Amino acid sequence: MVKRFTKAGNSYALVVERAVMDLLNITPDTPMKMSTDGDEIRFKPLRGCVTEQQVDESLDRFYKKYGRMMKRLAE
Repeated sequence: MVKRFTKAGNSYALVVERAVMDLLNITPDTPMKMSTDGDEIRFKPLRGCVTEQQVDESLDRFYKKYGRMMKRLAE
């Protein structure tokens, strides 16, 4: 399969067809690790990793429970 970059704002993107995403069992929200050896670009889905939303929710719970204590410690 040959792909070409598509202009996306000030950047460029590679479009991945739905069939390929289904084959890899990924969604647009799946975090992907990009790596290169200087000659090739590789993308790997990060499975079982923590999402930004999960981190935000965890921090919200932490601040609700320990926020006042953390402020006092900072003083």
